[in-house]
Amino acid sequence: MAYNREACKRYFARNRDKLLEKRKRWVKMHPERRCAIVKKYMNSIKGRRQRLHWNDQIRQEVLRYYSQGTMACVKCGFSDVRALQMDHIKGNGAQERRSLTGSQRQGCGIWFWQRLRSAGFPSGYQILCANCNTIKRFENREFNQLAMPLQFKIEESA
Repeated sequence: MAYNREACKRYFARNRDKLLEKRKRWVKMHPERRCAIVKKYMNSIKGRRQRLHWNDQIRQEVLRYYSQGTMACVKCGFSDVRALQMDHIKGNGAQERRSLTGSQRQGCGIWFWQRLRSAGFPSGYQILCANCNTIKRFENREFNQLAMPLQFKIEESA
């Protein structure tokens, strides 16, 4: 019997609840097999590509929301997605990460983007380019004093 993608989609749509319940029961009964299957898939090339695609979609969705659909820096308008960063408006990013994970270093990257999306895009964040974000951190002294002991004086150019 040939595989018919559309027929499978229709079958799943008709029997969604029953199939999901069956999957949940199987996962509960076979946790070690499920773990091995997931690990094998995620370490495969196809799994890595899929994970990168998901991560990119989540990041773009969050960037689009917090930039009001422009996908650009709110200060200067720079729109290269590779240089756009999430900024805590109050400058309390490290404190927030510590309260959520117990560590200042953990809680970055895709974990953070997923948390924002699943929390319904809470307020208190904005999109800045890397330059504007770094300038804001220096102007507001939002950096670790031990990590950056040098004091820079900003000179206005004429």
